[in-house]
Amino acid sequence: MSAARPPRRIARGGPRLTGGRPAVHPQFRFVGLDLSPANIQCASFAQSPRGNCTWMVGSALDLPFADNSVDAIINCESSHCYPDFARFVAEAERVLKPGGYFAIADLRWVDKCWSYRTFNPEAPLLHQMKAALNASGLHTVAEWDITPNVIESRELCTALEAKKLREQTPRTRFFNMNHRALVGTHCFRLLKGGHMAYHNALMCKPHVKTPRERLTALAELHAAGLISQSVYEREQASIVCLI
Repeated sequence: MSAARPPRRIARGGPRLTGGRPAVHPQFRFVGLDLSPANIQCASFAQSPRGNCTWMVGSALDLPFADNSVDAIINCESSHCYPDFARFVAEAERVLKPGGYFAIADLRWVDKCWSYRTFNPEAPLLHQMKAALNASGLHTVAEWDITPNVIESRELCTALEAKKLREQTPRTRFFNMNHRALVGTHCFRLLKGGHMAYHNALMCKPHVKTPRERLTALAELHAAGLISQSVYEREQASIVCLI
């Protein structure tokens, strides 16, 4: 998980420097957070030449940041391991500055299929993830089901990734193949069969707190074309219930 200032709006593919190297943003400060000291030690070897990236041990359920101090939070493929996802969302809302963004992308079980009941009976479901996000004080800017994109990418990249995995030690091969959801793995079949989904959401912390002020801010976002009609109507209905 990482916290940083939100990136500027850029063209598809991102800005590039001469020589094909990706552009950097020295004016931003990035903080990488992980519960495992071993992971942080490993990540620390990837030092930023600009000195604007740091790593620290910490819990997503008790973020080591002050209230209203972070511009953006990015969480990718880790929240399914948290014992209390709703608490994590509340922590993200607490530390974000008004107008800050929370981006999350992760796998979730869609229903309690036999694999779920056998191997992960306590794992979070997709509707629980969505409910926690909707119950927070964050606005939903956009959300996507990117499962079809993930499936297509696995089908296109399997040969190359499988070759790399065959060069690894047998001890980690089975885990990595499933972790990367290669074609033929259990994870890929669950995605392809609709038992698991890859959900992506972008949330924004409103500048105002009272329900009526939030309705006004929501209407402004909709008028500016920043949120869709369906998201606007859903958020509006949830706020009206608080008045």
